[in-house]
Amino acid sequence: MVGNLGGSGTAEARVVPAQSGTPAVTQCTEGCPCLAFQRYNDPFGADYEITNCAGLSARLRNIWGNLEIGQVFTYQTDSGKTVSVEFTVRGLQQLARADGALIDRGDDYSSDAPDSACDILFVLWPLSASAWGGQYVDKNGTVVYRQDPIENSDFHIVAGRIDRDGKMPNEVYSTNGGRPLEGPAPIARWAFTGNIPYTTSPENSPVFLRTDAFTGLPDTLVPFQAADIPSNAIDESTGQQVEAGVEYFQVMLYNDRPTTEAFIVKADFMRAFSSSP
Repeated sequence: MVGNLGGSGTAEARVVPAQSGTPAVTQCTEGCPCLAFQRYNDPFGADYEITNCAGLSARLRNIWGNLEIGQVFTYQTDSGKTVSVEFTVRGLQQLARADGALIDRGDDYSSDAPDSACDILFVLWPLSASAWGGQYVDKNGTVVYRQDPIENSDFHIVAGRIDRDGKMPNEVYSTNGGRPLEGPAPIARWAFTGNIPYTTSPENSPVFLRTDAFTGLPDTLVPFQAADIPSNAIDESTGQQVEAGVEYFQVMLYNDRPTTEAFIVKADFMRAFSSSP
């Protein structure tokens, strides 16, 4: 999970200037007006290889060019308000809310929204400082050892376009920091609510640690055998691929305070936002 939600916590913020001469791309959902840049159902014009989850979902990299994550900038809304905000996910929320273009959904990202046809649904999973971190689990998911929580906050976010009937997107893409694009898949697939595999960046390889790194383990644990592990998996102790004949535990991420925030941003606002200099 990589990005800057706004506030005190930052894990990694990667914003790359927009490439001059890159042709504008459009995304059209059946029965909805097209949106420049917002290819939510087909992300291959989004430069996802050089952006994080926020860049993919909000298209921050494409639409604001040289701004750096966290930089304060002034924005003139369509209603004539001048708002100074940070260039973050929270900043996008603040701008949309100031213009009356944001609808909070609590944790609901599945119920229909007929009054929001063709708008953009964002689903955000904040990671609270000192409430998430790594742990080792056996094949049955039993926790073998839990690391101390990470002191920084972080988050993961995805987005998709609501269809013309107000039905929520059920297949969206995701990217985790500098890792490759994944999807499409239902939104719930990307939820960070705990016990998800930790992977390397940028390879996105799952990580395992050999059982002999631990002592005093109960006999009830069920280690992973090499045959149980994906071929691209990495041995944490060596940085190399896992070895045949060695037993392992998997590195997972836990989240002690799982929170889901769903919100809708009006398509007209995103169209104006994405065309601003």
